[in-house]
Amino acid sequence: FIVIMRSLRRQNKYIDYSFLKSYKNLVFLGLRNEYEHLRNLIPNLEYHDSKDFLELSSIIKNSKMFIGNLSFGYALAEALKVPRLLESGPNFPLVYPNGNHGYDFYLQSHFKDLVNKLLNNYRIFNLGNGKMNLVPFFLINLSLSSSSFLKFQNKTR
Repeated sequence: FIVIMRSLRRQNKYIDYSFLKSYKNLVFLGLRNEYEHLRNLIPNLEYHDSKDFLELSSIIKNSKMFIGNLSFGYALAEALKVPRLLESGPNFPLVYPNGNHGYDFYLQSHFKDLVNKLLNNYRIFNLGNGKMNLVPFFLINLSLSSSSFLKFQNKTR
């Protein structure tokens, strides 16, 4: 499932979440009025009212991806280092993702591309010698050295 937590504050007016309605298993965490506002754009969005911060953290940790703007939920996603997208804007660049699987977006095209990238579990990996390749997340998470990665890749061709 994908977790969305978008506060009514600090929204980028150039970002439209409505394209997410084509995805399944979308869960909104946050205030009811924030959910209702976003549900107008994403009719299949489900609401979950977390009973406490531990449950909120657990839901975020077990999600496939977190999408949101600057909020407490984003701070949790950042701390948990789950795949996460931060809606940013030129008038409030206060926070930046740090570490693997964290991205911010300012434009709609970037938002769509990053959702697709994270949902397909691939990242661009520099193989050296000027070549780029798409590599599944699990290979990157194994912390393989470049030489052992290249040996693995050659065996799988």
